[in-house]
Amino acid sequence: TGKPMLLDFTGYGCVNCRKMEAFVLANDSVKARIQNYVFVELYVDDRLDKDADGESEGNENSRLQREQFGSNAQPFFVQLDAQGKPVAEPMAFTTDPNEFINWVKY
Repeated sequence: TGKPMLLDFTGYGCVNCRKMEAFVLANDSVKARIQNYVFVELYVDDRLDKDADGESEGNENSRLQREQFGSNAQPFFVQLDAQGKPVAEPMAFTTDPNEFINWVKY
């Protein structure tokens, strides 16, 4: 699409992820700001979808987060430019919509 991506490493069992969704991602100003991105939720605890080698999508997402971004905590947000390169330090948990808006680059 030529748009930057916003990766959201999340989990079904992540209480702080639900808090951030309620206090930050549901905020109208945040919604307007992240419309510039392709928003991708990567569930690290999805155990149902297994690929040909038997690995779940959640395991793959968790490995991606650990190996590419050096973190294993959720929520964890990463901004990538249209070529897939990080454009800012990742962001973890916050309940402050303004903090998140100030972090967003595009």
